[in-house]
Amino acid sequence: MFGIHKKYLESFKSYILGIKKGDNIAIMYHTDCDGICSCLIIKKTIAHLLGKDSFIFTQKQGKIAVIPATVELLKKKKITKFIAVDMAVDEDEEPIREIEKFADILIIDHHIKKADLSSGKTVFIKAQDYESSIDSSKYPASKLCFDLATPMIEGGGSRRLINDLKFISSIGISGDAGYDFWAQKKFLAKNDKEKIQKIDHIISSYISIKGKFNSIVRILEEDNIEQKINKRIVENKDISQYYFDIQKELERLILEIDHKARFLKDRKGNIKLVFYSIQSRYNIKSILANKISFEDFPTSTVVVEKNGGFSARNQTFKISMNDMVKTATKGIEGAGGGGHIPAAGGYVPKENVEEFFKNVVEYIERRV
Repeated sequence: MFGIHKKYLESFKSYILGIKKGDNIAIMYHTDCDGICSCLIIKKTIAHLLGKDSFIFTQKQGKIAVIPATVELLKKKKITKFIAVDMAVDEDEEPIREIEKFADILIIDHHIKKADLSSGKTVFIKAQDYESSIDSSKYPASKLCFDLATPMIEGGGSRRLINDLKFISSIGISGDAGYDFWAQKKFLAKNDKEKIQKIDHIISSYISIKGKFNSIVRILEEDNIEQKINKRIVENKDISQYYFDIQKELERLILEIDHKARFLKDRKGNIKLVFYSIQSRYNIKSILANKISFEDFPTSTVVVEKNGGFSARNQTFKISMNDMVKTATKGIEGAGGGGHIPAAGGYVPKENVEEFFKNVVEYIERRV
């Protein structure tokens, strides 16, 4: 396994050190805590090693492959080094090959691999390849970015930076429900779980309502952020107020599950599927799906849908949400999605939600 690690560490190092003074760098990241933290780790690493800043951006929520507008944006910005983190850009190879015409590419991701995008112009690092003994759903992109970056910056008075990057990665790991796993691995402290989860939940609530991802990046980018986090995030009412708004909305939606969600049960009355179409002014699908999956329906498949966007969860690892989503959206024009075994997401046109529901039911019936 060390040989595999060394291969990817060397590829990462070669890419970073290959950035020249005249290069324009762009980092595209996923619209969640893991994506934000992955972006920060790479951005701070490049700034530390090369003294260069990076243009950072997100795509529209729900878009995990590179969209045409992103290709045009990169051209307009004259980007020569393009980095994508926590994004399943291998869902569509064509845009990557288009970007290769004007930029070198680095992709760091932990979603299930659909295609190998490696080429002379693209360094492609997936968690499942870097560490095959760990399910990729438990190896968030922020942890992978930390593991790739720290060997390059160790020594030379860099301990404070590494501490910052580890703290940042802990927020990303928590955001992807991996805290317990990495606490068991002794990477994270069990006693810090509640504190880190609160930070993760506050950030997730803020970006769900406000959508100001780069505002969070700028805060977490500050040196010694762990010592400043209470003042800058937890006690900052401009950010933390949205946590309480989200909690109230979660309470309302959970109270309505019994009479608004659709349930599929087995012969013994056990719930196999909870399909919950919600109406909310907040982008709360993923937060709600996580909460009810872990706390209320830990042995069931949970799908939360809003206006065609959906989040799917199953904590048993007996049914792949990635496979279910891909199967249930296949053949529906404009639909798609993917993710991991316990968690996935995607989109179907609103007029096809009922067809998607029937496909999910059929998939569950065949496997449970």
